[in-house]
Amino acid sequence: MTAAPPRDIERPRVSTLAIYGTGIGLSAFLLFSVEPLVGRLALPVFGGVPAAWATVLAFFQGILLLGYLYSHVSVTRLGVRRGAVVHVGVAVAAFALLLAAPADWAPLRDASIPPGLNLLAILAVTVGPAAFLLTATTPLLSAWYAAVRDAETPGAVDPYWLYALSNGASLAALLAYPLLFEPALGLTAQRALWTAGIAAFIAIVAAAAVRV
Repeated sequence: MTAAPPRDIERPRVSTLAIYGTGIGLSAFLLFSVEPLVGRLALPVFGGVPAAWATVLAFFQGILLLGYLYSHVSVTRLGVRRGAVVHVGVAVAAFALLLAAPADWAPLRDASIPPGLNLLAILAVTVGPAAFLLTATTPLLSAWYAAVRDAETPGAVDPYWLYALSNGASLAALLAYPLLFEPALGLTAQRALWTAGIAAFIAIVAAAAVRV
């Protein structure tokens, strides 16, 4: 009778699960909680017209595409280790731009520019870099996780559960915003909490990159 393999061979290490699972879950939660927050910030400046909401949705869809394209190039062209180093730099730069972004959107409204283009420019300046960082996370961290798992236990690459975790966190954010955050917190507090979440997320990304 063949002896059972050691427990640390059968299953990924707890620290690996915690780092990558938390990183991907938090990124999805932050991304899907900022979308309604951005809509609330745009309302006083552009009004609640359908075009404003459509522009916000189109912006995040475009950012999602760019994030996935970036993650693909990172893994296929740079490799996992060099891509991890680059991504940490991207994360730090995105956070710096987020902190430097204008808090008041009203002065950014320019009546000489079509509202849709004006709103896209404001979104790109204020939340664009951070949103780009978040959209690239699930495919990137999944690739890193697969590399780490293969190093710990060759042939035991199973990153696909991370996508289910991402979807669950996204749904939780969509429910939490109207039920918890919006009734209890003002816009300033919501923005501060979201910024703190980005800071925590970047720390997790750095911890994940170190393990690659």
